[in-house]
Amino acid sequence: MIVRWFGAVLRRVLVPKERPPLAQARCQVEEAVAILRRYERDPTFRPSTKDLVVSRQIEHDLFYLAATARRLVIRLERRFRGEPEVNDAKWS
Repeated sequence: MIVRWFGAVLRRVLVPKERPPLAQARCQVEEAVAILRRYERDPTFRPSTKDLVVSRQIEHDLFYLAATARRLVIRLERRFRGEPEVNDAKWS
């Protein structure tokens, strides 16, 4: 029992977790914007109130996610350069 548990813990530590390619994230964002463009380019489409609400939510989510992504990219750039990910002096 202990050997099985230790093996599971060891696998989690030693075997790196597979990450999806970063290009996949970019494709998904582009796909979301492409969907909105299809609605915008269709001259026969008349949005309902619900459509407008959902569109605004998507806009808000993309804006929020862009800010979050920027923060994460800054941390990755700092990690790449060997700098601390969070500047503790800034918050002291």
